[in-house]
Amino acid sequence: MKKRLLLIALFVLTLCLCFAFASCDAQPLTFKLYGDSYAVVNCFGNATSVVIPSAYRDKPVTSIGENAFSGCDRLTSIEIPNSVTSIGEHAFDGCASLTSIVIPDSVTSIGAGAFYGCEVLESITIGDSVTSIGKNAFEECFGLINIEISSSVTSIGENAFDGCYSLKYNKYENGLYLGNNENPYVILIKVKDKNIKSFEINKNTKVICSAFENCTSLTSIEIPSGVTSIGGDAFRDCTNLASIEIPNSVTSIGEWAFYGCTNLTSIKIPNSVTSIGKDAFRDCTSLASINIPNGVTSVGDGAFENCTSLASINIPRGVTSIGDGAFHGCDSLTSIEIPNSVTRIGYSVFYSCDSLTSVTIPDSVTSVGNGAFAFCESLTSIIIPNSVIEMSNFAFDGCPNLTIYCEAEKKPSGWNRYWNHLNSPYSTYCPVEWGYKQDN
Repeated sequence: MKKRLLLIALFVLTLCLCFAFASCDAQPLTFKLYGDSYAVVNCFGNATSVVIPSAYRDKPVTSIGENAFSGCDRLTSIEIPNSVTSIGEHAFDGCASLTSIVIPDSVTSIGAGAFYGCEVLESITIGDSVTSIGKNAFEECFGLINIEISSSVTSIGENAFDGCYSLKYNKYENGLYLGNNENPYVILIKVKDKNIKSFEINKNTKVICSAFENCTSLTSIEIPSGVTSIGGDAFRDCTNLASIEIPNSVTSIGEWAFYGCTNLTSIKIPNSVTSIGKDAFRDCTSLASINIPNGVTSVGDGAFENCTSLASINIPRGVTSIGDGAFHGCDSLTSIEIPNSVTRIGYSVFYSCDSLTSVTIPDSVTSVGNGAFAFCESLTSIIIPNSVIEMSNFAFDGCPNLTIYCEAEKKPSGWNRYWNHLNSPYSTYCPVEWGYKQDN
């Protein structure tokens, strides 16, 4: 009797799962409904060949979800329909038996690590509509020989092709490129000889990957006007690069792009750039000033961290988010104006900006992160508007000369108990004047 009840319970549970995830009875796939379309979210069993349908239950299948086929190590072939527009992160991670794949023209994005560790994948054709390829997308595809990338690609994440030791590149001068029959030079992947002082990039190049990482002798380079993206690690640790001009075709600067360029004193960022990635200019210790263009809406975590010579910077009104640690350790920065488009000041944004004497927090800001102004030892006063409803702990730790002026009549409920706490001397607090009026 108990055994029968257990079987009934398992049967009911299976039906519930099928209903919740719209499991397909005819094949080893699981679908999930998002709005008016389905995503493939899982592949059951030991499937060796899979055909993804273009529709399920009278609705289109438009995406392959995160980790959908991850670990399907017996999968040798898969057919993706023209209805699919995106391939999620790690979608085919570890499909160790997959030998080839065609990505249809309908797909516009390939997520991070999508084909990571597909060890015997030999060839792949990327459709004409793909604009972005995520970081580590094809990393450790040891057997990958041929890949065709269309000119539609405008951005590629760092390490996208790391460990693809069998990959055939297109050569131009000292560079190794990937592309297609019409344009073999869409993406500059790497340089053959890193001991270079100058370099000529092919004029048809669209994306620069981590090509110049650790080119410590590089002193100058001209970026062609057709380049749309400077990818992650592109010029990382180019310690002799003194200046660079970015053309107005570039729309994004990737993570760690100029990290550790210790001799970089000036850089011109055009108005076409809309995003500056995480740690993009971190440890550029000679960079004295920089103008962030009006098109930028976000400044990534640690973007200018430890730029110790940076004395001035302009943050445009379009910026809504300043990432954690964005200006951490910029100890030559004396003042900064935060535009009224910013809603959040993140974790340790101005941590240890020793020379910062004044800062204005606009009334658009609603939250201030942990240690946001910690150890700004020269900061003597700051006004916190009524709009700030969240204040993390130790926001002003190590600011011994600071007096805080709050427009609020008393501490808001969303402020941490230790928001104005000073660790040195122990168990003391920055003095606060509540109910401050700007016209005082």
